[in-house]
This record gives sequence, structure tokens and C-alpha cells, in this order.
Amino acid sequence: MSRHPITVSEDADVTEASEVMISTTVKSLPVVGHGRILVGIISRRDLVHRLARSDDLIKATLDALLRELGVTWETSVDEGWPP
Repeated sequence: MSRHPITVSEDADVTEASEVMISTTVKSLPVVGHGRILVGIISRRDLVHRLARSDDLIKATLDALLRELGVTWETSVDEGWPP
């Protein structure tokens, strides 16, 4: 255990945690709340699980966002990307 561990804030998003793990050799990060109190741990596995979503889920999320904007476009997703 390091005397000054690399951590992320509980307010950090997935991108920030990913960047820390990519730029260091850290494979899991303590997540700290206000007062630097440990509230959890996030691992590479957690990030992959969060980012690796099915095409159907990505399409549903995209459709919902477009509906919120009042847009009625037809969407499709293939292997994680819009065509």
C-alpha cells in the first residue's frame, strides 16, 4: 500500500478513472468522498463492464437522448458504433 495512493473522487466520471488507469500502472483505484473518506474501489474490470454495452442498449440510450431533444431520427448501432 502506498503512503499517498492515487485516488479518484466519488464525483469523477468514468473517463477520469480510465485516464488515471491508462496513464499509470494502477489496476484499481480507491474512490474517496468528502473528507477523503474511502467510499469504494473501482477496477479495470468495472470500467470495461461499464463501457462494454450491447448494441441494443446503446441504441435505446441514443434514442432516449434524441427524444429528449425533440428529434425523431432513425438510429442504428453496429458493434458499438453508429454506422
